[in-house]
Amino acid sequence: MNLCTVVARSALVSSLMGIASLLSLSSCGGGNNFISPPEHANYTVGVSVSNLVSGTQLVLEDNISDSLTVTANGTFDFELAVPVGSGYSVTVSTQPAGQTCTLANASGSSSTAPASIVVTVSCASVPQYAYVVNASNDNTLSQYSIGSDGTLTPLSPATIPTGQFPQSVTIDPVAKYVYVADEFDNSISEFSIGSTGTLSVFAPGLIQQQRGTQPWAVTITLTGTNAYVLNSGNNTISQEGIGANGIFQGEGVPVATGVQPWAMAITPNGQFAYVTDHTDNTVSEYAIDSTGALNALSPATVGAGISPAGLTVDPTGKYVYVANLGDGTVSQFTIGENGVLTPMTAATVMAGDEPSTITINSTSQIAYVVNYNGGHAGSVSVYTIAADGSLTAASPATVATGQGPVMLAFDATQRYAYVSNSVDNNISQFAVGTAGLLTPLSVPTAATGTMPTQIATTY
Repeated sequence: MNLCTVVARSALVSSLMGIASLLSLSSCGGGNNFISPPEHANYTVGVSVSNLVSGTQLVLEDNISDSLTVTANGTFDFELAVPVGSGYSVTVSTQPAGQTCTLANASGSSSTAPASIVVTVSCASVPQYAYVVNASNDNTLSQYSIGSDGTLTPLSPATIPTGQFPQSVTIDPVAKYVYVADEFDNSISEFSIGSTGTLSVFAPGLIQQQRGTQPWAVTITLTGTNAYVLNSGNNTISQEGIGANGIFQGEGVPVATGVQPWAMAITPNGQFAYVTDHTDNTVSEYAIDSTGALNALSPATVGAGISPAGLTVDPTGKYVYVANLGDGTVSQFTIGENGVLTPMTAATVMAGDEPSTITINSTSQIAYVVNYNGGHAGSVSVYTIAADGSLTAASPATVATGQGPVMLAFDATQRYAYVSNSVDNNISQFAVGTAGLLTPLSVPTAATGTMPTQIATTY
């Protein structure tokens, strides 16, 4: 054996021992650490948001599949990283209420692995408008612009004619059309909303109700394809289809209610509807099928307080609240999976004198009940909403309004609130502060026509 052979054999033994050592180390680590493939380089995509109204909700998407919900200003990252060499494309999926957000550096790609790509998101308020029905002999609808400070300014013209004794005003979900229930001539007034917020009557203008009498209120489905008209004269709900042009397409088969249907609310998922029966002291319960038709649940009604008036469904779709005009209370219910209402353990909470309507601020989870008080100086009762849906009086528990308050409505951002004072013929204007506290604006009221009742806002 020569020296070269010895060296070769020694090298071979050393190599085999090295391989065995590596195999031994690999088995200690579970067998997966022997050969690790190189990691692919990724980069993150973030957004820098400015001027978003606090509490409103902006939804962004990257490459369609990655969604990011933003409720405040600041910098935020999408959850999914993007491989180097692949592109990103950020779009606005849902604009915040009352604002429009625009993007800079919204799409592109990277051939290296920076720490983050930042998309700039700038939000700005859009014009907002308010409409108020004047229910006395005025037979008009007042129209306003909503300023950046929340104050109402009359549009030109300040009022639009309606049918006789208008009772309610409703705006469709895409904010193109306005509908007014005219009680004394059994009609629905139809308007289109112009680019400056002014209303125009569109043909045929007045829709005569053929099967219902004394229309009191109009509710539009979330899809905007169906309307329900509460007829207080013959205790029915007229079911109307809505065409692409916003015109009611004619009454379907009317649905029975209790005596004197007053107000209607639909769950956020569009599956159930509830109607207060003012004289029966009940709430009628309905399922909404795929065509928009109403079908009575079993049981068809649930008991409320005395003379139930306004009602609302909370934003989560779990609870219903009813203002009982006759006994100064608010009934509170949970919604079952089948839509049936069940009174909470505390079936009612106390309100002020003659509570007429109830509205929820979804940003702060605060409920507001307007107390009519026989047409005298009224108030708004304020409540916090607990995790189980129950109401608790806030501190302060009430806020003063004008005489004969009827309804409270928010602007789209829910930073401002408006209360119609039917005896004073004006609107109280409030800023919505921390914990939902209402504070009068520097200009505390805006003039209306005679006997303002219902308010609707849009943008």
